Amino acid sequence: MDKIKDQDYEMWAREIARRSAVVFFGAGFSAGATGFDGELPLGNQLRDKLGEFCGLERKYYETKDLKDVAEYCLKNKIIKKL
Repeated sequence: MDKIKDQDYEMWAREIARRSAVVFFGAGFSAGATGFDGELPLGNQLRDKLGEFCGLERKYYETKDLKDVAEYCLKNKIIKKL
């Protein structure tokens, strides 16, 4: 694979500015970011915070994926409160 050159970056910047390109970022793009409170939870941390927020026992959510905990909370806790 060829090395990326300065002119490549310049071309990409022009294409983005002209709205001729769509930029996709990977999952780790915001890994070093911080939220308003100084931290930004990732994967399992977000799962744990969501599980706690929904009042679930840790033994339920600690073995599940974020997707599963979010879906459960949405269906069984959040929508019912609305």
